Amino acid sequence: ALPDLVVSGQPWDGIIKVDKMDPRFFSAGGAFIWPAGCNLNSTYDVRSVSALKTKLTPDRGSLTRLAFLERLAAGGGTACEAWLSPWNLGLEWSTGWPGFRGPGRYHDGHAAALDRFLDRAEQLGVRVNLSIFNHGMARAGDGEEEDWRFHPYNRRNGGWLDSPAQLFTDPRAFAYQQRLFRYLGARYGDSPA
Repeated sequence: ALPDLVVSGQPWDGIIKVDKMDPRFFSAGGAFIWPAGCNLNSTYDVRSVSALKTKLTPDRGSLTRLAFLERLAAGGGTACEAWLSPWNLGLEWSTGWPGFRGPGRYHDGHAAALDRFLDRAEQLGVRVNLSIFNHGMARAGDGEEEDWRFHPYNRRNGGWLDSPAQLFTDPRAFAYQQRLFRYLGARYGDSPA
């Protein structure tokens, strides 16, 4: 038997939710929220150089993400989106990628980096929309953003699925996704960011 749960401190309801009065917008603690910010999907994306003719940001490793967040806040940004993609903050991916350990086993380094990112976002007053799956994870082919070939559930990588469509229909894939959701909720669900 577990002891009774005792909660203390000031009541707080600052988590952003879909507004009850108008579902086109967001609110937190009864106040309207208008997020202003950008997508921090990747800290070092070489594809933007060729596709958008941008200048490549110098690779500063794990410091890059926090530098972007600092600059966003300094410019008046109040929100951003961060992708849990294999090349950014993803937690589950194929063992061939550094730090990843396959289905159901999470990347400790990325989890710690996400801790730091959310803590700093909270300090700066920036809200983060976490995109749990990026679009390429369910795209098959040989293009730049067709990452199914690297997916840990792909049979070619030791998984059990034959096509990306099965990510949406296979009971085992769904169970692994629910497990990830529970982990994310338990580890990060109390973050005001």
